[in-house]
Amino acid sequence: MVVTDGQTEELAALQAEALAWVRRLTSGEATTADAAALRQWCARSPAHAAALSEARQFWDAFGPAGR
Repeated sequence: MVVTDGQTEELAALQAEALAWVRRLTSGEATTADAAALRQWCARSPAHAAALSEARQFWDAFGPAGR
């Protein structure tokens, strides 16, 4: 599979959004509306769900230093 610059930018954007979701969810300020919005975001595509999974793993790997 060949990845174009546009696809690379889209993946980078998804990764940034996913990290923002993880930060929000671990902030202690997340609401039930945030949880619903995240479920909708993940349902947009398999790439969205995968980006969140990767962001969670990244966040967990860095522990307190990443926060």
